[in-house]
Formats: sequence, C-alpha cells, structure tokens
Amino acid sequence: MSEIPSTGDAEIDAVLAGLDLSGDVHGHPEQLAAALEALQGALNRPAEPA
Repeated sequence: MSEIPSTGDAEIDAVLAGLDLSGDVHGHPEQLAAALEALQGALNRPAEPA
C-alpha cells in the first residue's frame, strides 16, 4: 500500500494514518466519523497569521 500523503495538519494526518477500512465494515462508520471530526476541527480553527 502506498504511503498516505501529509495534509500539513498533525491531527488530520494521525487520524488518516489510523484508518483501517480493510476489516469488518461495522467498524467503518466510527473510523470515518473520527476522520470527519478531525477535519471539521481543523477547518474551524482560526487561521494562523502568515
């Protein structure tokens, strides 16, 4: 399997790296919900000054 590209956000990268959608599909909704929550959190953070 290829390496997951970095998003530049440590929280999102950690969640994406932990996704394992190869097993029982009953666990997929929880994993996808965690990834979505991390993404929403990153998008809702105030922008850092340039």
